[in-house]
Amino acid sequence: MSKRVAIYGAIIAVLLIGSAADYSREIFAVFWHLRHGSHAEVRGIRFPVPLEYEVLESPGLPRLTMVRVAGHAWHGGGVIDIDFHKQPSPEFVRLLQSRGLMKSQVVGEQIATLAGKPGKCVEGIPETGDAQLQKIIRDRDFLEIDCWFGGEVEVTLRGTANLKNDFYSVIYGAVRSR
Repeated sequence: MSKRVAIYGAIIAVLLIGSAADYSREIFAVFWHLRHGSHAEVRGIRFPVPLEYEVLESPGLPRLTMVRVAGHAWHGGGVIDIDFHKQPSPEFVRLLQSRGLMKSQVVGEQIATLAGKPGKCVEGIPETGDAQLQKIIRDRDFLEIDCWFGGEVEVTLRGTANLKNDFYSVIYGAVRSR
């Protein structure tokens, strides 16, 4: 009887370890939240970090990068990047795009507010000029969103379209630290 229990116990342990390995991508995000909580701060602004994301450390840099890796528990992946370097205006970016650089098919625009600062967001689908890569972008429902807040902050999403709500919740949930 005890030999049978040991064998079943070993099988269950192998299955649990295998299952944990399948969900290892998601586990990293959960561990980040257990260690750091549900917010990250940069330049005196506190940003909410959705549960499915982990924050990559950038010590000394005025930026915050949140990463969501597609896995079994949640679908779609991407990067939300918050950059406090001097940013080009949306008009300058459009000029570059009109000259064939940074091309993107604009699919939407919206006004947003980041910690009380108004800004503008442009949503687009990247255009690469490569038919195979373009097919992958369309098949994966890839989206990029660029938001500018007064030339001081740029917030971008590069990822699957299902992350759009997460992206805007990070922007609208940002508050000045006390």
